Amino acid sequence: MKRNLCVAGGGRRRYTSLVPSFYLVSAQRADTMTPHVPVPSTIEQVDRHKPVAFILHGILGNGRNWLPFARAMAHRLPDWQFLLLDLRGHGESPAPTQTRHTLRCCARDVEHLGERLGRAADVVIGHSFGGKVAMDLLACASHPPKTTWVLDSWMRRMPVERLLMQEGKGRPEEVNSITNNMIPGSSVEVMSIIEDFQTPIAERKIVADKLSSLGYSKATCAWMLSNLKQEKDSKGNKGYVWRFDLRVAKELILDAASVDSMPLLQEPRGHVGIIRAGHGLRWTAEAVKDLEACAERTSLVRSFLLPNTGHWIHVDAPEEVMNILTPSMERVHS
Repeated sequence: MKRNLCVAGGGRRRYTSLVPSFYLVSAQRADTMTPHVPVPSTIEQVDRHKPVAFILHGILGNGRNWLPFARAMAHRLPDWQFLLLDLRGHGESPAPTQTRHTLRCCARDVEHLGERLGRAADVVIGHSFGGKVAMDLLACASHPPKTTWVLDSWMRRMPVERLLMQEGKGRPEEVNSITNNMIPGSSVEVMSIIEDFQTPIAERKIVADKLSSLGYSKATCAWMLSNLKQEKDSKGNKGYVWRFDLRVAKELILDAASVDSMPLLQEPRGHVGIIRAGHGLRWTAEAVKDLEACAERTSLVRSFLLPNTGHWIHVDAPEEVMNILTPSMERVHS
């Protein structure tokens, strides 16, 4: 791994950058266009002469979550390559030890991948926490993307207690009702539940039963079960562990909550599109007013609202999201 300097919170601190693991989806790669258990791609598989879009998942997620959406986008845009990244401490991307994990470090990781590819991403699409990373990349990258898309993320700083609310804290049945059974409750709340499990976990059913007993929907349970992977211990016994590092995820979400991304929209270094979920809980009336003011001030900022969607807008309304993204990506490549 390569040592770099990370500038965050007004001070200079050391961090260890890494090249995130990723999954390559394109119309030319038949193996990524069919349902199967994917394996991470390699730098050599990416065509440097074709346009590239990075997709950044939310906290406790991973690149695999975005395979169906990316496959559909690749059908629409056959000349494009979609790289579904695993952010640090998630999926197949490790978490560097002896370092603090911040939003800026994630952004530098994404930039580092571009450096290894020999080119920056043309477009970056970030969902929730991934949207915060995308905005920070726009701020700090030597070669920022031409277009940044932020899917139902929050822009303003957020006190921890408000983060709980914005992430959907409350009785699980209320949260699931608001968001069409797609959002996995509060990220912080889910983290506290995960801490109760000792790994390796003998059976996936143990996790499903625990979440069900707490009132979480089948969709939420399925989402959390997708975050389990089977491994063998030193004695050869099989068990399940999480696809993320909980300690790292906690540091990242709390650091992201302390970052105000709204000023970046006043003079953005590229085109920025914000897509909000109508049933999402991440935008206050004041923040929406500020966003609309930025969109009126500059043509580089565009704002969209999908009124009938929950937080996972790419799942609730994939066609609507693709209809918004596709024209701008065609213009980037024209």
